[in-house]
Amino acid sequence: SSLRDLAARDEAVVRTQLAVWRPQLIVIAYGTNEGFDDALDPVAYEALLRNEVLRLRRLAPAAALMIVGAPDALRTGAAGGCSADGRRGPPPSLALVRDVQRRVAADMGVAFWDWHGRMGGDCSADRLATMDEPLMRGDRVHFTSAGGDWIGGIFADDILAAYEAWLARRGGAD
Repeated sequence: SSLRDLAARDEAVVRTQLAVWRPQLIVIAYGTNEGFDDALDPVAYEALLRNEVLRLRRLAPAAALMIVGAPDALRTGAAGGCSADGRRGPPPSLALVRDVQRRVAADMGVAFWDWHGRMGGDCSADRLATMDEPLMRGDRVHFTSAGGDWIGGIFADDILAAYEAWLARRGGAD
């Protein structure tokens, strides 16, 4: 799905769900599909992301927010192929999406997790897809089950490390 799908959700339903769930952390993890949109308007995407951050803050004021930056992904036939076979490269809008996500997070005081960087940066999708035991599927977009476990473990470790650092700055555990 895309961020537009989140924005289109009925606000009364979202408000009810958030009131019942009472989340302490809301993770906004969109961007890959937008990154494959060759006609992406980065200004419109940024406005949409800012509006969704504001909406979630309004509907769940006690929750912390985190934007997960879009991961590396490759498209067959993309210009400037970086895959081992030279036939795949990053869709041009994907870097724009990540730039917007990082800027919005910084401007709005939202946590940001760099999925792209944590998986190895540019063209890491090809390396992860061509391993003896692949962590990404052959499409260089979707993770295998093992890859999901791998990147999920990194994500969890990073969140726990950030939480422990936050506790240390506060002077102890809750």
